[in-house]
Amino acid sequence: MCQICSIWDLEAQKYDVNMVSDLELLQIANCPIITELPKLKNIKELYILDCPNLKDISQLENIISLKIFYCPLLTNIPYISNLKHLDMISCANIITIPNNITELIVNNCENLKLTNIKNLNILEISNCNNLYDIYNFDFIKYLKLSNCLELISIHNIKNLQNMYIKDCSSLRNIVNVFGLQSLIIDNCDNLELKTKINTKT
Repeated sequence: MCQICSIWDLEAQKYDVNMVSDLELLQIANCPIITELPKLKNIKELYILDCPNLKDISQLENIISLKIFYCPLLTNIPYISNLKHLDMISCANIITIPNNITELIVNNCENLKLTNIKNLNILEISNCNNLYDIYNFDFIKYLKLSNCLELISIHNIKNLQNMYIKDCSSLRNIVNVFGLQSLIIDNCDNLELKTKINTKT
């Protein structure tokens, strides 16, 4: 598989989309000149790192795996029909993400809303202090939460197999979580396990 680390350097004013037209994996890093991405039809895996002025990725197509780190001006991830894996770090203004993804990893994305994402199998969230509850997921197999200081409740999650919770100091209850095979809780001092957690026997 072809790969490129950066298609724009720090001073570039123009780029040639044809240069990356046949790539399947593309990495874009440290490019403050970029404000939007062009249409990239063949890219399957896209990694965007430290593009502080990037605002628009609405033309993306056919992406399966998308990683976006340190892009503070992005406000949403568009619906991409093939997208399965989404990984975000320090994208503080992203509010909405597609509802068709199956794996979501989030670190320090304060404004993200987890609504209508029904097909998730893997969910990892850390350092998101505007997150108050996790609920109503039918297909999550793996849930990891760390340092989500305002998280209060986890409830109504079916088919969950593995759950790891660390440093969620406001977490008070876990209700109606079904199917657990592994449960690890670390430094969640206000949690009371008095409600229904069903494990597989």
